[in-house]
Amino acid sequence: MTTAASPEGPKRADEASSFIALNECCRAIRGVTFPSAEAKAEPFAGSIPCLTTSAVQDEVAWETARHIPDCYMRSIEQEIQAGDLLVSTANSKVLVGKLALARVVPQRMTFGAFVTVLRPLENVLPIYLFLALRSDSARRYFFERSSETTNISNLRTEDLLAFEIPLPSLGEQERIAGWVSRGIEAAFVA
Repeated sequence: MTTAASPEGPKRADEASSFIALNECCRAIRGVTFPSAEAKAEPFAGSIPCLTTSAVQDEVAWETARHIPDCYMRSIEQEIQAGDLLVSTANSKVLVGKLALARVVPQRMTFGAFVTVLRPLENVLPIYLFLALRSDSARRYFFERSSETTNISNLRTEDLLAFEIPLPSLGEQERIAGWVSRGIEAAFVA
């Protein structure tokens, strides 16, 4: 469980927080569907870069984008925004639920159908949501909820949005994210 720094020392995030389902703190946006033959390595007139599950790494791998005709975007909501979480929802069983945080978006860009974007609402910080969804309990939940077909596993949007996280105040979320970030940095320095 995530901990936070406080004058009394670290405390568990769930000790002072209520748990809420993701559908209460973010919106899920489904990716763009397009024929694979339409995806090109280089930009062309009327195209938009499109990220697929290969871009969902520890950090977003922007350079993996393929270019598709922008007519396949059904909504402006399918453009990636800073603070969005890209979740691999169709992949191998082990990789379903893998996510990356779009800290900064380098250009207008969309995402493919095997990726679902979680767009945080005002009651949750993107970095806090990102850390909560990288927890062991989240990974286990995504693994258990994903359905398996012959070559691919899928995590239904409804199952993704049903996952519950502790949701402290925004100030506490900031403290938790800072504490975790400092801990991660210290681990790499040691």
